[in-house]
Amino acid sequence: MKKFLFLLFFITQATFSVYSQNEDSLSLNSDSLQQQQDSLLNVLLERYPIDTNTYWKLDIEDILNTREVNGSRITDDANLLSDSAKHVIDSLLISLEDSLGYQIAVVNLDSIGNQNMRTFGTDLFNFWGIGQEGKDNGLLIFNVMNIRRIEFITGYGTETVLTDWQCQQIQQVEMIPHYKEGNQELGIIKGVKTVIQVLRNNTPDYLIKPIEEKVDYNSEPYQYHNMKLSEIRSIKDLYTFLE
Repeated sequence: MKKFLFLLFFITQATFSVYSQNEDSLSLNSDSLQQQQDSLLNVLLERYPIDTNTYWKLDIEDILNTREVNGSRITDDANLLSDSAKHVIDSLLISLEDSLGYQIAVVNLDSIGNQNMRTFGTDLFNFWGIGQEGKDNGLLIFNVMNIRRIEFITGYGTETVLTDWQCQQIQQVEMIPHYKEGNQELGIIKGVKTVIQVLRNNTPDYLIKPIEEKVDYNSEPYQYHNMKLSEIRSIKDLYTFLE
């Protein structure tokens, strides 16, 4: 029902646009149609509020790099992790770094505003300098909650061991099922543990891909829930919502 109402508004809006361009020939009362359009929009917004702060953008410089503050590899602005979970993850990541040099950061944010997640994650990865100099062996495990997406951003030195295909598989097998149940903490812990298995050359069987299989490395990051009406920020979001 709500999809129908939202579509009806856009159809009305499009109709007004077309007719207003030809109102001389069609003798259409554009003021009356505009009033009807405004009335319908008000009903929709009252019943299904939409955040109008469309152009807000988070600056990467505003994200706390906890590694520089207290040595933690976790920035959990979205409050997905308990203190005990942070301790477990930090212990695993510090041990990996001490033994093999891989540097991994986990960042959980509520929102980045109206920005491309992959681009934002890559900029954050580079701004923080995740990975050893000269080896580029970093990984950013990046969660943005309001759009319900996960991204793994890998350095060139990491992606030779942990491929894009394996990153997507880890997300879908180890993390997404728990996210759907509202247990992001368990999903993140299992995702981190599986990543470490791969980097330690103890790769699970399901992550060993036949050589001849081709992968679309330009695919969209995995989205683990349908978008809510209140989260629509653009026409692209509208199409996603209506799928």
